[in-house]
Amino acid sequence: MEQKGIRQIDLHNSLDIPKSTITGYVKGKSLPTAGNLQKLADFLNVKKSFLDLRFIDTVSTSTLKELLDNNQSEKVFEMFFNKIKEILSFEKDYMDMEYIQGKLAFNQGVFGRVLQSSIINPGIVEIFNGLDLSDSSKTNEALLVSKQREAREYAKNNVLTLITNEYISRLINVIEREQAYSSTYGHSEISNLINSLNNKIDSYGGVLFEINEIIEKIGVQDRKILGYCLQRKISTMQIEINNLVHNDTINNFAVTKNNIYTEKSDVIDTIEFDYYKGIQNRLNDLVKEIGEHFSD
Repeated sequence: MEQKGIRQIDLHNSLDIPKSTITGYVKGKSLPTAGNLQKLADFLNVKKSFLDLRFIDTVSTSTLKELLDNNQSEKVFEMFFNKIKEILSFEKDYMDMEYIQGKLAFNQGVFGRVLQSSIINPGIVEIFNGLDLSDSSKTNEALLVSKQREAREYAKNNVLTLITNEYISRLINVIEREQAYSSTYGHSEISNLINSLNNKIDSYGGVLFEINEIIEKIGVQDRKILGYCLQRKISTMQIEINNLVHNDTINNFAVTKNNIYTEKSDVIDTIEFDYYKGIQNRLNDLVKEIGEHFSD
């Protein structure tokens, strides 16, 4: 704005955006909505990505390297942080199966465990510090609800920060590999990774699986989360076994109990039903044993 000789009051008068909102943008305390960003970009005659990296369309290896080399790491972090946050809260009427599977794996998988982990949430103790949990007054209950909301937001942002830093470190490794091999082709691996954050629904499923992988890496620093990850992988194996031996010529839908088909006819003839049950029962026992081993 200084380069164009434009004051904050000029933006307020011309764009009908509250002065306090514009001040928040300028001081970096808040980010413009898509609508306000478009107004600002049109008024200043610049691209949205010039004002906010969240709206950058394509990012090449050289672009990212230039940003990092020019001490713009905070802007790079902000771009990825906001894009990943957008992905994890993305809502759309149409969602392909890959996205749905990724979304379910993320929301119902390790993420919830990581949010509860002591390695992720050291600051939550401070949030609740001094709160009298024995006080059942309405005032204290309201305060507790407020603190719980604050703690959940803190935890989520903490996890998102860890994901973002890990994601960026992976991209930096790609840059270094490309430099080592003097790669100069246009559609580099890093471009594909970054652009997948911008391509919305078409690539969200793949990005979600990658994020889930990152969360597992973060989570296994915690003993209980490691145990949970091991249990989940065995449970996934049991599902794959069931898919492999399912006799779908009889019935596409089959009932299972404890990950075991209840009817012999649901299993193909080339494997003995008792042998199949024995495999799944041993895996059930292993899941239980892991839970007990990692519970302390």
